[in-house]
Amino acid sequence: MVLINLHNEIFNELSLFSTVETITESIESINFYVLPTEKIVKINDQSLPSIEQRELICYVDGSYSHRMQIGHSGFRASDGSSTVQRYFPKCSRRGSTESEVFAVSLAIQHAFKNCYNTLTIYTDNSKVEQLLCRPKDKDSCDYPVFYQSLFQYQQQKSNNNIRVERVRGHTTRYEQSQCDTKREFAKIDRIVRKKNQRYIRRQQIKYEKYYPSYYAYNAFTYSRWKVYQCLFHF
Repeated sequence: MVLINLHNEIFNELSLFSTVETITESIESINFYVLPTEKIVKINDQSLPSIEQRELICYVDGSYSHRMQIGHSGFRASDGSSTVQRYFPKCSRRGSTESEVFAVSLAIQHAFKNCYNTLTIYTDNSKVEQLLCRPKDKDSCDYPVFYQSLFQYQQQKSNNNIRVERVRGHTTRYEQSQCDTKREFAKIDRIVRKKNQRYIRRQQIKYEKYYPSYYAYNAFTYSRWKVYQCLFHF
């Protein structure tokens, strides 16, 4: 019995040492990767910028038909958002300009709702540049929606910086391939023009269906006016 007990004690001691060795081996095989706290802070700062550092770039444009007296205005923003809305001008004589100005109003409203500190607007219209850089007294009466949006945006403590840049519209594909700004502006130019053309076409089909005689007379007089305009121009 003494020999058996002694044998059991020796076996238990040997098994204890073996388990300790296996534990140490498994611990040694583990690799620990520690990321410095400075890098974590930098990553968080980049992913969550402050409101003061936020800047929005908007490409605005409008398309207007003097014949139908209807226009479409819209913008494409650097944050991926885009908006196109139908517009009926107050004065048909300046309908093309009003559609361009209304597009800027939509961009300013978008920047105000999303709390952007700086807004950069790219436009091909000289009136938009004049309204933002050199406003006149009568402009507030002619474009009340624009100035209402502008006043609301500039009343914020940090959201009050607007910069306007003139670009040339209707550029060629080669020019668009050489300049990112022209390429981005051409996208919103095509969008509003197609929207306006499709809407006018739907209205023409509706006119032809319900008022065929009136539409035939209107189309004839309009074609004669276009021919006269071309002859007068040349």
